[in-house]
Amino acid sequence: MKRILGLLLLLLSVGFLPGQAQETERKIRYYFQQMPEAVMPMLSQQDRESLVNSYDEAKKPVNIRGRLIYEITLEKLTDNYIRMRTSQSGYTEWMLLPLVNGTPVIMMVQTVERPIPDARLTFFTPNWQVISNSDMMITAPQKNDFLPPEIDERTPEGRSFAHRLEPLYLTYELNPELLQIEAKPSLKPADDAAGNHDEALAKEIKPLSYYWSNGLWRRTDVKQ
Repeated sequence: MKRILGLLLLLLSVGFLPGQAQETERKIRYYFQQMPEAVMPMLSQQDRESLVNSYDEAKKPVNIRGRLIYEITLEKLTDNYIRMRTSQSGYTEWMLLPLVNGTPVIMMVQTVERPIPDARLTFFTPNWQVISNSDMMITAPQKNDFLPPEIDERTPEGRSFAHRLEPLYLTYELNPELLQIEAKPSLKPADDAAGNHDEALAKEIKPLSYYWSNGLWRRTDVKQ
């Protein structure tokens, strides 16, 4: 409850009052087009508007040459979700998350796929102010959340495997239709001596599933 109240107070402080009808009716394309260029310097507002319009016309992924050398691809656009390929090894996603009063929070997920897949979550108010305390939105996964039960870190083999999760690199799979996400760890390469044993254990690692409820990402395996 304190986390929900804290987020609502933040939105109130930047001028978003409960029950603002215009915010509940706006789709993510509106916020994407109004996004400050500092959030994604490679695309101007004109570029973003052109991408959205081209996607609407083509009904399939569309490209544009951004300010840098990369070609940007708008891969998916729905009422509450955008996925954009920003380079050969990275992509960015945005998802609208409704609060209890209907005012949305914008979640941005920036993912790199090489050399080790990793992603960063950032949350914004509707006017693109960063919500710096992301703990209000989601409890970050920890290494022990992913260790298979048969791993004993008191043994050399267990410590060796656990070391592959240090530091913890995470990627996220988004389900905008159901407002769900899965957090998946990226393992560092195994020592040659670990061999097939480590790879078998790696297959036992399960993602953490979250669902959006009352302004928070909640884990499905934790009783609320």
